[in-house]
Amino acid sequence: MKIRSKLIFRRFLIALCSILFSIQVYADISLPNFFSDQMVLQQNQSILLFGKANPDEIIEGLFKNETIQTFASSDGTWAITFKSAKSCGSYILTLNGENKITLKGVYIGEVWFFSGQSNIT
Repeated sequence: MKIRSKLIFRRFLIALCSILFSIQVYADISLPNFFSDQMVLQQNQSILLFGKANPDEIIEGLFKNETIQTFASSDGTWAITFKSAKSCGSYILTLNGENKITLKGVYIGEVWFFSGQSNIT
């Protein structure tokens, strides 16, 4: 009985490891959640985007008629920096790699963070 339960446990571990390894092998390019549709990026400063992808994957970014390519590092992290821009209207930002990410309604302007007081308007 003990031999059978050990065999079942070993098979379970092998199956679990196989599933976990296959999940890590394929990873689409991704961005943190604060990069999203309808976002506002700070004007007059370089625009830095970063995220995760497969190691050594080529990522191409398109924003305001500017195209930039980069490679994901061996740990899967990547970053793209676009030129600074003045305050302007709605744009589309596209990232291409193994998959495609399209962010719509991206604005350039003043970004302010407030905290603490409940009467800040």
